[in-house]
Amino acid sequence: MTTTDSTFLAEGSSNPNMVTGVTAWSRPAGNIPFEKGMFGIGVNWGVIGYIDDGTLQLKWPAVSYTGKAGVFGVASADTGAAGTSTTGVGVFGHSGNVTGLAAGLSCGVLGASAAKNGVIGWSSKSEGVRAHRRLG
Repeated sequence: MTTTDSTFLAEGSSNPNMVTGVTAWSRPAGNIPFEKGMFGIGVNWGVIGYIDDGTLQLKWPAVSYTGKAGVFGVASADTGAAGTSTTGVGVFGHSGNVTGLAAGLSCGVLGASAAKNGVIGWSSKSEGVRAHRRLG
């Protein structure tokens, strides 16, 4: 069933083949008047973004961190999920009840934790995280 409207509310279904509450996209060259483009609540994922490369083969990585996520991005040869900011934080993640985090930070990725490392990188072949500093 397809419905087009300015506002849409999807409720759960007893049909096991209906796994997506809302499928939404914007039409090109439109002025979308929504304050929030998508609000999703699900048991495993809140919002899924998928880059359609023509194959429509949804392959989820088999790692424990992707089993349940608020936002999940999938792409075969492109970026799965990204965040950008001109003067703020591009991507933010936190764990635990983080307090005392300074306001107004500006960086590509900011990780904060109440009890553990704020950011961890891992690689089976090379460095997990590499820091670069441009001098001059």
